[in-house]
Amino acid sequence: IKTISSIIEISIEDLKRIDLEFENPSSIIQFDYTLGRYVVGGIDSGSSNYTYLSGDILRNLGIVHKVYNSKAIANLAAHLKCNLRVSFATIFKVKANQFVEQGSFIFHRDSYPVNTFKLIVYLSDVSDEGDGEFSYIKGSHKSYNGLPQFGNSRNESISSKHLTTIYGKVGDAVLFNVNGYHRGGRCINKDRIVLVVSLTPSIRGCNGASDLKFKSIGESEYEILP
Repeated sequence: IKTISSIIEISIEDLKRIDLEFENPSSIIQFDYTLGRYVVGGIDSGSSNYTYLSGDILRNLGIVHKVYNSKAIANLAAHLKCNLRVSFATIFKVKANQFVEQGSFIFHRDSYPVNTFKLIVYLSDVSDEGDGEFSYIKGSHKSYNGLPQFGNSRNESISSKHLTTIYGKVGDAVLFNVNGYHRGGRCINKDRIVLVVSLTPSIRGCNGASDLKFKSIGESEYEILP
């Protein structure tokens, strides 16, 4: 796990556009734990725990391309001694006091192939406890055996001995191995907006924006291409 300051330049105009998209029902997809499913089109009953921008909106924003061309990705590729591709990306909002003790809000592993990483970029300030801070158990990826966990990927009684909690400003990021125990932040003080980019080893890299193809929420994440 590694924290990175100001991974990309995010302008006031970028943030305003993102905020406007979250207000547009045709741009969003929600997940409601009380229903146990995604709701397309922004039908908000007040109990939606996650609100995502659709894949088309995310691709139009161009923010994932900025991340892919950052030094953080280049450094990870050099560390792993391979190319990387973006397999999945999303921007989502967690509304204040709408988190639940389920899913990503409790400690879990993603149970992905080995050497899969995620980069979380804060798109709202997370300065204090209750702002939606991300947490990770350092070193917990080392006990992952590379096999699907079949219900054991979540751990509600994990020790906080090696807990790392990540605070930051807009544009700050955390890069982590997805098979270590981690959880999403509990938003009490205000809403939290983040960009999440999943990175996997690849035979070839990406050559320009037109070659940066990734899946987003509601779309199949993995294809047969390496």
